[in-house]
Amino acid sequence: MEKGLYTKTLTKQKIDTHTLPQEQQKKLNEIIQDILRNERINDGKKNMKKILQYFAEKNILNIVLACTDLQLLSPAYPGIQIHDSMEIFAQATAKTILGK
Repeated sequence: MEKGLYTKTLTKQKIDTHTLPQEQQKKLNEIIQDILRNERINDGKKNMKKILQYFAEKNILNIVLACTDLQLLSPAYPGIQIHDSMEIFAQATAKTILGK
């Protein structure tokens, strides 16, 4: 998030971006650290749902999981489409390798 990799790239494509407020970003970082330590996974799922709810309340209905560890929580929220960066990278790599 600090380097703005996704934000810069999406903005160049004229796609509006929204990042979490600092307090929620801190919570998301804690979730990621818990995943890496294989701790409090159920708490992480609950907290991730709260973060998704925040976006839903802001009518942000497309979210990029920009951290490859977050996919392990299998996050989902009604009405929100989640774009998994690992899946996107894998598909792009396969297309490049296969020449499609």
